[in-house]
Amino acid sequence: MGRSTVHYADNETNNTLKRLHNKLRPAGTPVERVEYIIELLLLRIFEAKLKQDETFTPLRKLFEDENYRLLFSHLLSLMGDQVLSELNKNIFPFYASILTKARQVISGNMPTKMQDQLVLMEEVFANSNFTNNVKGGVIAEVIGLVNEIDEQWVLKTDLLGDAIESALSETGGTKDLGLYRTPDHIRKMMVEMIDPDFTDIIFDPACGTSGFLFNAYEYVIEKARKTRRFPPEHIANQFYRVGIGGIEYQGRIRKMAAVNMYIRGLNPHNIAQGDSLKMYDPSSDAGSKSVVIANPPFGAERDQPAYPNVWEEYSKESETTILFVKLMFDLLKQGGRCTVVV
Repeated sequence: MGRSTVHYADNETNNTLKRLHNKLRPAGTPVERVEYIIELLLLRIFEAKLKQDETFTPLRKLFEDENYRLLFSHLLSLMGDQVLSELNKNIFPFYASILTKARQVISGNMPTKMQDQLVLMEEVFANSNFTNNVKGGVIAEVIGLVNEIDEQWVLKTDLLGDAIESALSETGGTKDLGLYRTPDHIRKMMVEMIDPDFTDIIFDPACGTSGFLFNAYEYVIEKARKTRRFPPEHIANQFYRVGIGGIEYQGRIRKMAAVNMYIRGLNPHNIAQGDSLKMYDPSSDAGSKSVVIANPPFGAERDQPAYPNVWEEYSKESETTILFVKLMFDLLKQGGRCTVVV
């Protein structure tokens, strides 16, 4: 990830994150634990924004009357088993479609900041479920720990990044995901080779937690600072909204990538989940990117017998190497650049 080992929360908050991991240790792998923690943090962050951020004031209508039970603070009044039931049966399904619900109470265009928050919540809560491995008594203690975090840090979105990093930095964190992270110095070298800019459309067809994308984003920002050549506002906004995106096969990794996009002010909806070979549509995707940067799963087994949408003549190749190469070339527009780990 672009954040590497940097932490932005205070020591007390980072210690709380470690305590949360320890409390949830019997519940699963480091990655499963961070998924639980992110979900609870997002619920608390959202409620804090409802109270303090005027942008979110119109959404208070969604929580009138009995719907106050859908807020994080309600969980503090419940016993352990009640917490699990309330989360799985009511709270998670509600937030999994909160963008649609929000549009019912908001007139006019939805502010970008609000939309990004709601898109992220839908991404995270789409398939959320606290399993029986999370014991009732433990979840009640976990809720209490999340509530102890100082509200000034709750409203800093880097707190989510710290939660992710605390999982991936643990021994076995990446192994549990089957995630092979490209070393930082290799990613940075590859980004420098393609020299991305605000005018580029940057894409990773096998993005993982989106380390390549964030290195490219940081490179673009730093280059503008060094040269003092900042783009017009409309071009910068276009870059932040649609200029960076990717596809990730695994749902849990995609959640992490979406959270990381949100942390950086990028559009979390630009990280799709699925098989990038299967999802390729020549009619709309061909020539649509100016930069492709990736460390794809060369040699991985395919999900279906053939991918004629990518390359009909080689659609029955036993592994995916040649198909990924063809995909990346076809995605590039005239004059586009591609850098890839082989």
